[in-house]
Formats: sequence, C-alpha cells, structure tokens
Amino acid sequence: VRSQSNPWIRIEVRDLGPDVEVSITDSGSGIPESVRKRLMEPFFTTKPAGVGTGLGLSIARSIVRTHQGTLSLDTESKHTRFVIKLPKHHLECRKAPNAERDSVSSTGFRLQ
Repeated sequence: VRSQSNPWIRIEVRDLGPDVEVSITDSGSGIPESVRKRLMEPFFTTKPAGVGTGLGLSIARSIVRTHQGTLSLDTESKHTRFVIKLPKHHLECRKAPNAERDSVSSTGFRLQ
C-alpha cells in the first residue's frame, strides 16, 4: 500500500443483530494465498527485517477472542479486508467475595 500513489483505508461498522461487525479495508490487492495460513501466527511477517515484528494481527486476534469475537481475513475481497465480529452483550459485573463498600470508588467496591 505504501508504494501506491493514492493509498486509502476504509473502516465500516454494521449492526448484525446480536453482533457488531467492523471491517477494515485498504487499497492493497489482498493477501497471497501462500501467506494466509500463517497470517495470524505470532512473529510471522512478510516485511523485511527491522520493519515489523509480526505481532500485530496475532495480538489483535487475541484481544478480539478475549471479548468472544472473531477476526478474519475476507478472502473474497479484491482489496485487503479484515473483519472483526463482536457480540453486543454486556457481561454483568459482580461483587467480588472479598470486596467491601468504598465511598470513594466509582464502582462502590474496593478489592482487597
């Protein structure tokens, strides 16, 4: 993308009922099939030494999974497009067993 004369990035958000979809597309021509299987592996990079660590997608996928979501490559797009799906539900906060009331805390509880 850096070598393109008019590079662009598009971010789209869609409501999918119980989920939210965030897609990130850039003007790149996609990810070669030979690279796709390793794309999310930690330390995998196609960039020259010193340019990247190969951790970005691995860390991003880990964060998304922690929130019960998915991060995937859209192999049908003519450009490079990643799709994040996250559930809209909110987890209930519960009082920790050893928590006591705290008038200073914004949550009203202080963990010990």
